[in-house]
Amino acid sequence: MQTDQGLWQPLPADPPPWQQGAAAPARGHGWIAWIAIIALITGAIMMTRLSGPLGDPGEDPVGLTIFQMQAKYIVGWSSLLPDNAELLYAQSKAALDMGTLPQRQRFIVIAAELSGPGEARRVLEELDDLIQNPPGGEPIELSEPQASIQRILHELYPSTVLDLDETEAAAAVAGTTAGLEPDERRVLKEHLGWFGELALAPAETADVPARDAVLQPARVLAVVLVSVAITAIGAGLVGLATLVVFIVFLFLRRLSGGLGAARAHHQIYAETFAVWLMLFLGLQLLAEVVSPPGGELLVVMIMSLASLVALGWPRWRGIPWRQVRADIGLTLGRAPLLEPGIGVAGYLATLPLLFFGLLITIGLMAIQGALGPEPSAFAPSGPPAHPIIVQMGGSDIWPKIQVLFLAAVVAPIVEETMFRGVLYRHLRDATGRFGVALSVTVGVLANSFLFAAIHPQGFVAIPALMSLAIGMTLVREWRGSLIPSMVIHGVSNGLIISILLIMLGI
Repeated sequence: MQTDQGLWQPLPADPPPWQQGAAAPARGHGWIAWIAIIALITGAIMMTRLSGPLGDPGEDPVGLTIFQMQAKYIVGWSSLLPDNAELLYAQSKAALDMGTLPQRQRFIVIAAELSGPGEARRVLEELDDLIQNPPGGEPIELSEPQASIQRILHELYPSTVLDLDETEAAAAVAGTTAGLEPDERRVLKEHLGWFGELALAPAETADVPARDAVLQPARVLAVVLVSVAITAIGAGLVGLATLVVFIVFLFLRRLSGGLGAARAHHQIYAETFAVWLMLFLGLQLLAEVVSPPGGELLVVMIMSLASLVALGWPRWRGIPWRQVRADIGLTLGRAPLLEPGIGVAGYLATLPLLFFGLLITIGLMAIQGALGPEPSAFAPSGPPAHPIIVQMGGSDIWPKIQVLFLAAVVAPIVEETMFRGVLYRHLRDATGRFGVALSVTVGVLANSFLFAAIHPQGFVAIPALMSLAIGMTLVREWRGSLIPSMVIHGVSNGLIISILLIMLGI
């Protein structure tokens, strides 16, 4: 049926209690709330940037974790397809031979593996020169472990290998490796991890089983990554078809909006979001102070859920809880048994949006690298990533379970309730006078941008995060209930974390 709402036809809603004789809620203070929201988000962004790595030659845990996955993947494929080793090395050198000193030291081992001891020696000499003569700075003072590793690398790849052919140089390195002292072998394994084990099992080693044991995880990782990529492409094609069907149904007027009529009290929801944001950020800072060693993630989860006490604000301001739940989508929806399945379909339909968001993020990274200031010699070089990735390494299963539960359960509940529930309700009602099409557009984009901006991955990751948020917000607009958007959020985070846990555990 044609309506004055254009293509999108919102469902009728029951009149709120105060139109049925109950007292009306207090008038909201939207502008004050938005000043607080902008100030809090700006402060959160600044704190994230200030707390990041400073670019010294020390550790960069996030960048080093990502570097290890990239290097293992390349070594794995060079082991499976040895004729492509030189090509893989040429393609990866510029991207991996950078960053902090620990990362550069690990790359020397990769150079030896992919291009031979002579290339490893050349990279080692370049690193020596960079340590002594960094651009625009004083010589780098190495820590004791870093200095020990540098010395051992000189033993492994002496200058004499430059005068030998590839086979002779490999044999010489294998002999030198076999002659290392136990303490030197321990230092390599302790401080370089898998890279140290790879350095101790060079191409011409007599201990073939040891070398195979080191290379096997890299081979498995290479196969897993390719399998994930193929599966993602297939899911993306299904998602594209789902998205096309959704758009067709939209233009055929077969879909109806689920938010219901606009609420005059929507400014109170702007206040609620500001209160939640203040609580959430404050409780996260408190978690850093009170968390016991090893219990950081558990405390973060408790604090995140505790921040939902902000939902008491609209009730305190005079809106009945039943009305609050209906307004922000804390309901079972129009088809309770179908809402989770709609969430899964919504996730697939969001994948094409994510693909374009990732392309924009990659483009921004390239522009940032080309136009940004020249980084310091040992500045961290990792791509945008959530700091939680550091918690996913190691052999202890408990932190991994916590990471998965935090990402796939706690974050979807908290963030969808506040962003797609509280904040989007306010944005849609505040812009409702502009017409449905413009109101949805403004509400979806503003909501998605704020959601992306508050995450710690940095500005260049905003397009990728926004693309996911756009999908979740549109599904919230369509269904009214938060269940589908929570499912999208949980499936997305759960799959990403599970894949990372598999790759980091290999």
